[in-house]
Formats: sequence, structure tokens, C-alpha cells
Amino acid sequence: MKNTQKTEKNKKDFRIKGRMCAVLLAAALLLPCFMIPGVFAESGNGTVQTETESVPASAKYGKQYKKKKKYKGPSKWKKSIASLEEKNSTDLQGRIIFIGSSSIRKWKSLETDMAPLEVINMGFGGCTVNDCVYYADRLVVPYDPEAVVFYAGTNDIAFGYSPSVVYARSVDFVNYIHEALPDTPIYYIEQTRQPKRNKYWKKMKQLNSKMKKYADTDPLVTYIETRSTLNTKKDKARSKYFVKDKLHFSKKGYDVWASVIRPVLYEDLLK
Repeated sequence: MKNTQKTEKNKKDFRIKGRMCAVLLAAALLLPCFMIPGVFAESGNGTVQTETESVPASAKYGKQYKKKKKYKGPSKWKKSIASLEEKNSTDLQGRIIFIGSSSIRKWKSLETDMAPLEVINMGFGGCTVNDCVYYADRLVVPYDPEAVVFYAGTNDIAFGYSPSVVYARSVDFVNYIHEALPDTPIYYIEQTRQPKRNKYWKKMKQLNSKMKKYADTDPLVTYIETRSTLNTKKDKARSKYFVKDKLHFSKKGYDVWASVIRPVLYEDLLK
């Protein structure tokens, strides 16, 4: 009788220990999932999916800028990027994408200025070249553009990045587009002298010079020179081409910009 009771007790203990091991094993397997943000988020239809966005390849491409007092990184533009994606459906394939800083974003007459060429304005805020590389997989690649027109760099210089660093990041942008969209031509608009940023002009000219030399070695990159048209004979910025903030183009400024950029695109892309 005692042996029977002892056997039953051993079986019970074994079953309890077995259950405990199963619970501990399940916890060990599930723990990493709870440590990863977004795992086990349930969608409306009951399926399990992640909440966090996967980081696009362009966000990891090349060497990102080190943060500075005036520049805290690409995350600043999350809402702007989402807004651009919402506004521009990826059904708009094969158009010409203009990407860059506020000079592109504020170009309200871009579509009419470039007509009959079809364009998409992907300018955002006071972005840097670094931001353009970071978000290329969201603002450029999904649209399989006929061409990419790129203008950024003045903010980078003003934020304290050297011409060499901005140049290297600009080449990163070009190379990433080459890898993601082989044979897609890129048009680089040179940096503009802005009255408010006269003290940075020497560095901007250095950046322009570096990009001009680079474009001469890459058959898919065209350097668009605007300086001789926008500036005076003494290479000074013309105030009439800028609004009161002395940083952004006026209507006259955009008219001049268009008069230089449009013929280059027409010659290459108008069929």
C-alpha cells in the first residue's frame, strides 16, 4: 500500500515538474519577442503583425552625418515624408522626381515650368543631403522615375559640415540611385548663393567644384550650372531673386532657375 502511494506521488511530482519545464521553455522562447518593439501587435482582422516599420536600405547606406547642434538627424522629417507619400501615389511611375531642400519644396510652379515633362515634387523642409539619402527608398525608388533632379547641400554647409563631408554624402546619394535604379539619369543642380548665407559662399563653391568634377566622370550625372545666370558679374547674389528672408527664391528667382534647368531636361528627356 505504501509503495503504491509512493508511486502515485512520484508520478504526480513528475507531471508537475513537466508542466513547469514546459512553461519555462515557452517563456524562454517568447521573451525575445516581447523585447522587440512591435512584435505581437494584432491587426484588425486578427492576424499578428509588427507595428514598427522596417528600416529601408537607403537609411543604412554610406556614412551618416554626426549630429550637431543645428542638425539632429533624419527623424525630424518623419511627418513630412509620410505626407509626401500620401500625396504622391506610387502609381505615378516613370516621372521626373525633383528631390531636395526647401528651394525644391517651395517651387509651386514646378509642374507648369517643366511641362510637358511630368514631374513629382519631393522637396521637404530644410533637409540635408544626408536626409535625401536616408529617405531615398521612400521618395525616389518606389516611383521608378525617368530621371532624378537633385538639389541639397546649402543647409549642410550652414549647419557646419565641411564641403568634403557634404560632397561624400552627395556621392552616396548618386551611388545609391545607381544601385537601386540602374541607368536612371541624375541631374545635380549646383548650390545657389543666398544673400543671407554670404559667409558660406566660399565653402559652397568648393562643394560645387567637387561635384562638377565628379559629374564629369559619371555619364549618368549631369551638372547644372546656375551661378552665371543668378549672380552678378562680380559673383554676388541678386536680391531681386529672393524673398524677404534672403534665403528662398522669389517668383523671379524661380523663373530664372527654370529657364536654366528646363532646357537641359528638354534636350535629354523630351521625346
